[in-house]
Amino acid sequence: MKVLLASSSEVSIDVLNFLQSKKGVELKCVVTNPDKATGRGQSISQNRVAQWCEENQVEVKKVKDNGEFFEIVKNFGIELVITVAYGHILNESLLTAPKYGCINLHYSLLPKYRGAAPVQWAILNGETRTGVTVFKLDSGMDTGPIYLKDELEINSNEKTEQLIKRLNLVGVELISQTLNLIEKGVQPKPQPSGGASLAPKFRKEDGAIDWSQEAIRIYNKFRAISENPGVYTNYLGSRLKLNELRVLDSKTLPEGYFDLINGELLVGTKDLDILINRLTPEGRKQMSGKDFINGLATKENLNFA
Repeated sequence: MKVLLASSSEVSIDVLNFLQSKKGVELKCVVTNPDKATGRGQSISQNRVAQWCEENQVEVKKVKDNGEFFEIVKNFGIELVITVAYGHILNESLLTAPKYGCINLHYSLLPKYRGAAPVQWAILNGETRTGVTVFKLDSGMDTGPIYLKDELEINSNEKTEQLIKRLNLVGVELISQTLNLIEKGVQPKPQPSGGASLAPKFRKEDGAIDWSQEAIRIYNKFRAISENPGVYTNYLGSRLKLNELRVLDSKTLPEGYFDLINGELLVGTKDLDILINRLTPEGRKQMSGKDFINGLATKENLNFA
């Protein structure tokens, strides 16, 4: 089977490794986003998917639109397109161009959490279980019929990046099983009519911490998006990125007020204290909570705005 994988994220690397090694599958090409400026210096660089292709001698195409994508499918004789965190909607002509159509590996139990950030939203909402789904793409957003899905438990302290690694192990196995089903002519089944929800991409502004909330809600936001786009609070008009924190059993401070207690930076929430182990003040290097407070000009009536 001549296969093309489309992805703009390094979460697809496990699937790429699998496709390259699986007997009966020929990974003809990988489609990804054009190179873009990244980092403080805004230097032009290719993404991790393109780097993997170079390292493994797999042809990569950096397409700008569905028209370019369509031509690649035709020119390479692609029989199946697999998308993993690609981030673009495929049009009808592209969806029907491959012999077996297009399938997607999605990181939720569809129809729940359709969209770009299903893992983050599951953690943010305090879900205890999630999973992965392999489905056939249609013209909607994650609405196509399902081949297979599998469920797993979310650990209570697990962050997005850790959970995705475990989901990928399940996802690779489901992709393998789905390829077998496709070869046998098994058709996917429509998604359930109820229980749909959306998981849109997060913006930088979504990382702001509201200290009037319960501590567990704040902690779940940290687990969900501390790596991307990041979580932060403000002090005297300056943004502080929060790098490490945990919930305590104590309640010693009012909402949003912080202090150095027993050598640790504690901040009050609606119910419990949160300990901030590491943070990064705007324009400075990451430091401990203790060092942050010790460096303040005043140490009285401290409050995160």
